[in-house]
Amino acid sequence: MTHKILIVEDDTDDQVLFIETIQQIDPFYEFAAVGNGAEAMEYLSNTNTMPSLILLDLNMPLMNGYELLALLQKAPHFNSIPVVIFSTSNTPADQQRTKKLGARHFFTKSSDPNVLKANLTKVLFEDGHTLKKT
Repeated sequence: MTHKILIVEDDTDDQVLFIETIQQIDPFYEFAAVGNGAEAMEYLSNTNTMPSLILLDLNMPLMNGYELLALLQKAPHFNSIPVVIFSTSNTPADQQRTKKLGARHFFTKSSDPNVLKANLTKVLFEDGHTLKKT
């Protein structure tokens, strides 16, 4: 079974890094990438294939990650999509706020590619309520 991941991240270098790292873990994932929450809502409203997972940054222009999480939680056709936060923030307040808004996990972005790979592996395979394959 193929899964699609929506990457909501305003830094295109980070978008590419996420895609390349996930492809190292499992080359069969499909991807869509957008630059902010407004683009994510437009994508979700117009796609025929809902993503299995959303990787979300918090600090973006137009509509940030908090605003997108709030909209997703209120939308019955989107609120079942697992959302994982990858942010430069490492504050407990941000972690608690995103959890209240429905995020499943919160990871602080790391410049160490091994840490990113380990975190993404956890999300993709070790967490039974996201994309664990059978």
